[in-house]
Amino acid sequence: VVGAVLLLIPPMIIKETDYVRSVRPTAPLSESLKHAFSNRHFRTVTLGQLFEGTGMSFFQACIMYYITELMGIPEEYSIIIMATSIVGSLVLYPLVNKWSKNSGKKIPMIVGCIVFAIAQCIICFVDMFPKNFAMGTAIIFALFVSLPFAVLNILPGSMMADVIRYDTVKTGINQEGTFSAAKSFITKMGTSIATMIVPSLVVVGAVTGESVGRTGLLLTAVVGAIFTLISIIIYRSYDEKEILTTIREAKK
Repeated sequence: VVGAVLLLIPPMIIKETDYVRSVRPTAPLSESLKHAFSNRHFRTVTLGQLFEGTGMSFFQACIMYYITELMGIPEEYSIIIMATSIVGSLVLYPLVNKWSKNSGKKIPMIVGCIVFAIAQCIICFVDMFPKNFAMGTAIIFALFVSLPFAVLNILPGSMMADVIRYDTVKTGINQEGTFSAAKSFITKMGTSIATMIVPSLVVVGAVTGESVGRTGLLLTAVVGAIFTLISIIIYRSYDEKEILTTIREAKK
């Protein structure tokens, strides 16, 4: 019920006509999709977001297990860790916006992915942390991942908006609906991939009668980190300078 209510909020309160000028498409869907994927910037950003989103999905699917099973935090206190991470990312939102305006979105995205990959690697070494300071360690970890949470929640959509605007300027044709739909389909695959793989990994090393193994949880962190590292390599090839220069010249 809560999920249904939240899904209804955007279409109920947002007036689309206040923000966009709708144009009825004239090109066939197949041609529109072919045009979208022929844009190398679109391919780069979409592929980067696919791998980054998959890594994030691995982390989000297992974070409760990381806190309770690996860090040894009682389940009733896990909400404190989760809340710390959420509040930390919300506090960083304005700073991330300012950062992206000053340096562009490519650098913050790469930094966010690097920090996130480090966080996933840290999971593999939680046994080395002092057991008598488990709660404090978990809170510090939650604050550490606040930065990538803030960056990766804000900038991917904004980065894609730049690519769509660039294509509109270059071609004179606004196909933002097609670009957005194609991007959403591809990146949602990341969540689906994680949903399929995580249950198969977490059972590795599980003792009889349990569905989660310590070895399996460590494997999810490693696989998630690998996906995130691949996204960093992809984002490095993103030519943001060309895109932003073209958009600025079109505004003159």
